[in-house]
Order: sequence, then C-alpha cells, then structure tokens
Amino acid sequence: MRMVTDRTYFEDANRWLKIFFYKDSGTIIQLQDDCNYRVPEILENKKLIKKIFGKGSNKNLFAYEAIYNNKLSDLIFKILQRLANENSIQLDKTKEIPMALNKFFKAGLRVNLFLSHVTNLLSSRQLHQLYELDAIIRQSPNFSVIIFSEVDLTNEKYYMLLNRCSSIFKNVIKYPFYSREDSLNFIRIKSIEWNLDLSLQTIDEIIIQCGGYFWLISQTLRYLRNYPDASLEEAFDDDLMLSKLNAIWSKFTPVEQVLIKRTAYQGLIEKDLNTHEFKYLSYIGAIIGKEGNYQLGLPLLKKLFAMQEGKVEITCNDGQIFRNGKNISKNFSRGELALLNLLILNGGQIIERESIAQKIWADRWREKYSDWAIDRLIFRLRKRLEGENIDSRKLQTVKSVGIIWNEHD
Repeated sequence: MRMVTDRTYFEDANRWLKIFFYKDSGTIIQLQDDCNYRVPEILENKKLIKKIFGKGSNKNLFAYEAIYNNKLSDLIFKILQRLANENSIQLDKTKEIPMALNKFFKAGLRVNLFLSHVTNLLSSRQLHQLYELDAIIRQSPNFSVIIFSEVDLTNEKYYMLLNRCSSIFKNVIKYPFYSREDSLNFIRIKSIEWNLDLSLQTIDEIIIQCGGYFWLISQTLRYLRNYPDASLEEAFDDDLMLSKLNAIWSKFTPVEQVLIKRTAYQGLIEKDLNTHEFKYLSYIGAIIGKEGNYQLGLPLLKKLFAMQEGKVEITCNDGQIFRNGKNISKNFSRGELALLNLLILNGGQIIERESIAQKIWADRWREKYSDWAIDRLIFRLRKRLEGENIDSRKLQTVKSVGIIWNEHD
C-alpha cells in the first residue's frame, strides 16, 4: 500500500518523470527524507512509465541511489555498471563516466538517475562533485539526473552553486509538508500494519503536532504500539522523539531557525516577513497562519525549545532584541537597547567609549559625553541582563578603552 494518497502519488510521479521525458535534469527540495520508498514506488510502476514515455519507455533506464558519504563519481559508475550488466553492455575499465554513457548512447539508451541526500555534498570541500556532475550532464546527451535536497538550495547562500550547475537546476520543485489527507492515509496504513486502534481525537492531535511530517508521525505511532497504555504526551516527550526533532532542526539555516523561534514566541517583526527564508518556511508549512497570527507548522518543535531553555541565545534585528527568539526589547530603556544592539552587532569587537556616546546621543554626543554617564549606562545594562536571566559576563570591560560583547563567554 502507498504511504501517500493516490492523488499525491500520481501528481509527483508525473512531475518527476516528465522532467526525464523532456530530457532535462532537476532538483527536488523537500525537508522530509522519504526518497528511499517514494522513488522506488514510482520506478516499480512500469505501466505508469510506459504511459508517460510511450514507445520510448524501453529506451529509458532508471535508477535510484542515496549519496550518503559515497564519492559521487564512484557511485554513478557503480550504477552504470549495474545497468550495463542488465542490458548486455560492455563498459571500459577506465571508470570514465562520459565514456560509459557513450556506450549507452550507441545502444540507443538514455540513463535517468534519482540521487538523494545531496546535502552531504554542500560543504565547500565537496561542492566540486556537483560541479563535475553538471559537466557530465552537459557533455552527455543521453544522461539526466534529479537530485533531492533537504535544504533550500534557492537560498542566496547557494547562488554560486545555482550559477555553476545550471543543468541540475533547470527544474526546481519545492514541496511542503504532507497534507492532512496524506497524513491520514499514512496513519491508516501504519495502524493496520501495527494493529493500532486510535480515536479520531488522537489522530487529529498527532497530525496537528507532527505537522504532516511522516518521520514524526511514524515515531509517535511506534511509541504507542510499543507502549499501549502510554499517553500521547508521553510519546511526544520520548527521548527518541526529541532526538528526531533535533535532527530536523539541524536542517534549517541559522536565519530560518531564528524565524521559527520568533514565530514560536510571537516575536516576528515586519522586516522578517519580506525575507526569502520566511517565504520558504511559509511555503513548506514550517510557519503557518496569516499576518498577526503566525504559528509553528511543527508545534512539536516547542518541546525541543523547552529542552534548550538552559541555553540562552541573544540576537538583534532591526533595533529589536530577542532572547531565544522572543522579543524582549520592551524590558530595556532606550539607551540600554541602543547600547545592546551596538554590542551584539559588533560581537567580539571592542566598542570604544566615544562610539558608544555617538550611538546614544547622536549629534549631541560631545556635550553629553562623560565617563560617569557611560559607566552608569553599562552598570544599568548589566543589571537589566541579569534580570532577564542573561549572563552579564558576556558584557566585558576593556579598561580605559571600551567594552566588548562575548557571546561565547
């Protein structure tokens, strides 16, 4: 039985296979890692492939592999070797991928690959492997690839990758979390498989808290299967659930994490709503609702935030101060707020007393300036930080020079 509804299955299958039909390559951006069963489920449907490719279906070869920690060129050649054996093609021992693909070309065959877990190649040391893949696609007219990424590759952080790998990014499809209908279908299948009898109220709460994320839904159901007398809250508080939430959290960029935390604590500001990251998080369903009432699409993340409460993170944005994503600006005086913004924005750098005076008193800083006034402001800020349960030792004095904000103190 399919994990998603028939509608989702056929829509995805058509979109993905049509990329290959038009002899293109592409990228699927999906936070959820479920390629290991979604793609084989499609490739096993020979009737569907024949419907899309028509008479040319027998001239198209398909394969799926997860990259993990494999060297990409070795993995691709291994796939080609397997396909060659299945189609009585003799490859050279040089392991040159373009030459191997040329053998398929002479046999009138196209090779279409699905590759997941591309995230492992996004470090600066590994990016060259994607550059090489793009070069092979350009060089080989009978070779197409669809990669799956769990991070947003359209973020400006990856602009160089997009520019250098235009073949891979000819088609980019972003997917939100699964719909309520798909989640219900997934729960129904798992309930049959694990002999679970859940009330409608329990099912609704699982879907709400897990936000259409099958990995979290599966973990919840597994816990209820293993501990029949357990409550739903116990399933959500389980250590393994928290570990999975932490793994999901690590997929978000630092900016995305800030926006998610601000949403959790009702701390979003107007400037946040125009960022690429906010639009992406809204599209995939990590942030839901409308302006003035935004909420987490994965409410279970609040469990993770509660676990992290011992760690205090102070950030600033557009003149506002945030503690673990919650806006605490109103708790500071105008001068304290201006000084703290200046310190955080220049974290790790010494801020001289004159610079502080210019920030606080602007054009009148010369007539307002005095060491006593600066010392009193610093003293009040320290007290205010302590009142907010923020380690005031982060604010360090450099004698006769100025002060410094040390986030890692």
